[in-house]
Amino acid sequence: NIETDLRDQFPSDDKRRITVTELSNGPPQGGLEINITGNDYLAVSSVTQQLSQDIGDIDGIVNLYTNVAEARDEIVINVDPGAVIPLGLTARDVALQVNQFMVGQIVTRMNLDGAQVNVVLRGQSNGINTIEAIRLLTISGPAGVAKLGDVASVSFQKGPVSISRTDGRRSASINGSITDENTQAIGQKVQDRIDALVLPPGLEITTGGVFEQIAEGFQDIFLAMAVGIFLVYLVMVASLGSLRNPFVIVMSLPLALIGALVALTITGRTLGLPAMMGILILVGLVVTNAIVLIAFVEQLRERGLSIHDALIQGGQVRLRPILMTAFTTSFALLPLAVFTTDGGGIIGAELAIVVIGGLASSTFLTLIVVPVIYTIMHQSVPKFFERALQRGNARVS
Repeated sequence: NIETDLRDQFPSDDKRRITVTELSNGPPQGGLEINITGNDYLAVSSVTQQLSQDIGDIDGIVNLYTNVAEARDEIVINVDPGAVIPLGLTARDVALQVNQFMVGQIVTRMNLDGAQVNVVLRGQSNGINTIEAIRLLTISGPAGVAKLGDVASVSFQKGPVSISRTDGRRSASINGSITDENTQAIGQKVQDRIDALVLPPGLEITTGGVFEQIAEGFQDIFLAMAVGIFLVYLVMVASLGSLRNPFVIVMSLPLALIGALVALTITGRTLGLPAMMGILILVGLVVTNAIVLIAFVEQLRERGLSIHDALIQGGQVRLRPILMTAFTTSFALLPLAVFTTDGGGIIGAELAIVVIGGLASSTFLTLIVVPVIYTIMHQSVPKFFERALQRGNARVS
């Protein structure tokens, strides 16, 4: 596409950084956002640059930049508190005097041709262009005077262009754009790079951007799944008029999860938001097989058949409808799972793969596991409580 072509024609190097992004009406969102916080800025800067180099090799991440990559020379003055006390000064007083000499201080305002003009008092700083000249500045106090170099250290140091703080702590950020559609896989690679770092004490790394959105999406999906399972259970209780049979049917849901995870593993997909949406869809699809089986078994038991005979006959009669339902749904989703590219159809592909895998495992395992659970709930459990009741009555008597 155009973005890729421009990035290939104008590559970044050590002297320039070229960012190619798509213009949008809303706020810019590159997708990748990593925040590093700590009390020591040098440690924060070092970890930020190291992590930026580590994740820069990940395919699918472009336009990577940090707010600590650029630094400039600055003059740092560290005042010795013990040296300025005999002058009757503090470190703040020294800073104010240096600032007044170099920058100036508004001492009054005057009316000049009908306009209010500030009167600024400052030293003649034209000749102050070397470190040695700064050291020779005179600092005066109530108890005496001294040269700045005698009461403070003056040196050139690399300093940040801007200083960022988060909750009162020094912070730095790494931002970039994600071009790969499989953001879940990119996020896992980034997290692996973060976990491989040995962080100094007090440093913390958090991720944001699209990764934060994915985490919030997972929370919403899990909540929706829990609510969905609860609603399905309530509907079945109202329809079947029993508490045990809906429980047996709900137990078929983990059977679908087995097939969904196996299908993702075979196809090399990750358990991302599209896959979780597929699992949410399975909550409504999978229970239909168990409902068809259990409802017919209950009808056979009402006709006088035993639990064993009703399950055998119910499985034989309902096998064909269950298989046809699963096969028709799977074949309908097969083109979406197979004939879509990673460029534009990865969301639909993961969803379809999860649904197909979940239906395959639940269809076959339902005919095995559900009858076993049904037998336990209607035969073994009642007998257990009956024997317990008999033992209790025996102790009383």
